[in-house]
Amino acid sequence: MSRTTEALAIALVRRAARAAPSSLSARLKEEWLADMHERTSVLSRLRFAIGCYWAGVAIGLEHQSAGVAVASTAPGNVSLVVESPRFLSSRAVTFGLVLSLHAAIFGGLMMAGTKLLKPAELPALQPRVIDQPPPQIKPPPWQFHGLILEPPKMPPIVLDPPKDDTVPKVALSPDPPGPPSLGPPMKLPPHEIMRVQGGVGPAFPHPDDYYPDASKRLEEQGAAVLRVCVDEVGRLTADPVKEESSGSGRLDAAAIRLAKAGSGRYRPTTEDGRPVSECYPIKIRFQLRN
Repeated sequence: MSRTTEALAIALVRRAARAAPSSLSARLKEEWLADMHERTSVLSRLRFAIGCYWAGVAIGLEHQSAGVAVASTAPGNVSLVVESPRFLSSRAVTFGLVLSLHAAIFGGLMMAGTKLLKPAELPALQPRVIDQPPPQIKPPPWQFHGLILEPPKMPPIVLDPPKDDTVPKVALSPDPPGPPSLGPPMKLPPHEIMRVQGGVGPAFPHPDDYYPDASKRLEEQGAAVLRVCVDEVGRLTADPVKEESSGSGRLDAAAIRLAKAGSGRYRPTTEDGRPVSECYPIKIRFQLRN
């Protein structure tokens, strides 16, 4: 189907080039065939060929109308060539032919596609009568004719208690006494927890690294007491709180910065050797060295 369509498109292009003037026919044929081969799909080539055919017919008709002489042969006289009116113009006829060709090609493609896409008809189902199976014959129930042994019937044995008083009677004793009472349970002394308060660790920052330069120039010295809350691994769980001032606001602020920088380097409090989270005070001293 694609080869037939492509051959039809080439034929239309060649016919369109022949319909044009002879001076343009060869060039138009070469250009149109080159442009058509650049199209990818078969339908686009066919549409291009139809357009070329319409253009070739239109060029040929315009060239013929331009070649009619509208002038006189004698000087001083003017002659007009008046053509008879046409019912339909050449362009209208060409346009109608192109539309008819389009409709015929697409109708053929639709009919071919319908035949190709039409599903194969399935054979009609032939009903088949299946004979009913014969009824199943149930075997008779199994019966065993044999000896049945039954035990002999014996009279029940009744044991009467003796009426003689010579049989000793055993007196039932009350419940046996329980174990002797040991008194109230002994109370063990409470366990004394061995508690070691935490502090700064060996890698804690040195106060000289946070000593303010203005305090050094003014020779300010002092010690600030801060309360820090430390977890089991030596990290701060809250911001340090000032409990006692060093006497200088700059030294107090430097002490708080130093306490924050030491997070992760504190020694946690231990209970029986196990680290616990706790809050405790630390003292940071700023002192000038000679």
